[in-house]
Amino acid sequence: MQDDHLVITDAFNQSIRKMHSIRSSLSSILSDGAMKASDLCIVYFGQEEKLGATCSLQQAKAVVLIGDESWSFFSEKIAKISANLHHLYLTQMNFSPEFSADFLQHSTLYHLTFENCYFQQISDSIAYLTVLNGLKIVGCQQLNDLPDTLSQLSNLQHLHLEYCEGFSQLPHSVAGLRGLSCLHLKYLHALRTLGEFRYGELGQDKLQHLKVLEI
Repeated sequence: MQDDHLVITDAFNQSIRKMHSIRSSLSSILSDGAMKASDLCIVYFGQEEKLGATCSLQQAKAVVLIGDESWSFFSEKIAKISANLHHLYLTQMNFSPEFSADFLQHSTLYHLTFENCYFQQISDSIAYLTVLNGLKIVGCQQLNDLPDTLSQLSNLQHLHLEYCEGFSQLPHSVAGLRGLSCLHLKYLHALRTLGEFRYGELGQDKLQHLKVLEI
């Protein structure tokens, strides 16, 4: 993403340069033909960085939360997230011990990304995200499994697990994602087995749409 596409503070820009994957994600968000810079709102350590004249949490279609505070620090702001939220990017957030998607149950979230977040598990409430198309989890070292309810996300097509050292085997709920087309398992150094995900052992109704597998 080119810097002249966004007007941001020097301090924020310096932090963003240290997190190249965030820049990549922002670029991906804005590459969506239906997404404009004015649809994007960034909350950085509690300060809203407005990237367009009409940007606000109440109106945003894409929200990026960056911070090293506990989740409760953002709870008041999160309550304002719009129901038409499409992209949510969470980085350096402390959800410990568990991330709950309760606050998203009325949203139409399409993409959800966690990067360098702190939590041991994702709650069963992930099932609320019925239209979720993409889930990306990067650098979340304490996470070692995914909830069984993940398999209920029939619209989930893209799953990325990267730099998550807690996974010794692939969660069995992944094998139940019937609509999954792309599975990326990158730099999972502790991964020893694919569990139920073994060629020849999956039922015909499982992962039948998988086109891309990257390990």
